[in-house]
Amino acid sequence: MELRARKGGLLLNSTTKVLKLILFVTIASVLINVVKAQPEWNIQTVDSGTQTGSFCSLALDSNDNPHITYYDNGNDSLKYAKLSGAIWTIEIIESECQTMVSQIALDSNDNPHISYCEYSGGQLKYAKFSDSTWDIQTIPTGYVGLSTSITIDSDDNPHMSVWDQQYGDLIYIKKAGATWNLQTVDSTERTGVYNSIALDSNDNPHISYVAYVQEGETYVKYAKLVDTTWNIETVDQNENCYYTFLALDSNDNPHITFTIKPQYSSELSLKYVKKSGSSWNTEFLDPGTEVGYIGSLALDSNDNPHIAYDVFESNNLRYAYWSGSEWNTLNVTSEWEGGATPSLALDAYDNAHIGFSDSVSLKYTVIPEFSSLILLLTFIIATITVIIVKRRIQ
Repeated sequence: MELRARKGGLLLNSTTKVLKLILFVTIASVLINVVKAQPEWNIQTVDSGTQTGSFCSLALDSNDNPHITYYDNGNDSLKYAKLSGAIWTIEIIESECQTMVSQIALDSNDNPHISYCEYSGGQLKYAKFSDSTWDIQTIPTGYVGLSTSITIDSDDNPHMSVWDQQYGDLIYIKKAGATWNLQTVDSTERTGVYNSIALDSNDNPHISYVAYVQEGETYVKYAKLVDTTWNIETVDQNENCYYTFLALDSNDNPHITFTIKPQYSSELSLKYVKKSGSSWNTEFLDPGTEVGYIGSLALDSNDNPHIAYDVFESNNLRYAYWSGSEWNTLNVTSEWEGGATPSLALDAYDNAHIGFSDSVSLKYTVIPEFSSLILLLTFIIATITVIIVKRRIQ
């Protein structure tokens, strides 16, 4: 009788332990599924009007506060918005200014530097905020097209790239003191449109851009300044290429996104390429659909790519990131009706911040923070589960 009771107790105790194990595994599984589920993005309206926010550019300061430059088409104004706490401060940089393209970069004091093309006069302009005022300068270039990019070096000097539409050249510009130094990077074909610039760990410039050879034949190119010589490579060749975006990883290797479109077709595909050694590795995001007319790229602390891009066929704005083993894709909003033109930046914790336009208003959003908390809880539960399993085996 006593033996049966003892066996029954052992069986009950064993069953309880198994049930606890199953419970832990179930909780971990549920939490993992929550992490993978589509989160709710908190989308804020920064500024509204008539076609406000087109081709916006976003940068984060040392406190991870967003700064955005954008065009207010209804008022023909170039604007700048900054979030402090819960309050957006909006300023007009230049009124009666017709520009669809502007790019922003922040210096070591979090002051904004902005390059933009005023297409009414074909001028490249540079604006810097300092001592509560905007200092606006016109760069002595030829007639420029709607394509420019800017970055700031370790001495807070601006570096820019621009497409000289008059001569069909890619131009690199650096400010040293009060002097603007201009160089022609590439003058072959009609080249330099859709350019993007980045500086490596030694402040050397790298530029991605598109070159038009003839109708239905374009190249995505990459240029790097070595000493006094520009080394130029062809990254890709397609019928039509648009909107390159360049980022450099911790080893100064280039990563580029761009859009390709077959001739006489409405189909768009977003490409992501990175250079490893002497070769370029290529991947498609959402291939075979109308996606990625404009993609924005950023690299996290592990050099993994994060990309924000638009999807025409489903009116979605999407955010994709490489986890180290696979691509994960999240829908940011499905209420986009064109003109999303996203701009992406990552904060100190690798959280994604995105600025975009819905053709009416300038919007801003950040990836929901609860995902990080759930991921932490999942890790804790999984660790406890492993410990229990090991003890049961022993």
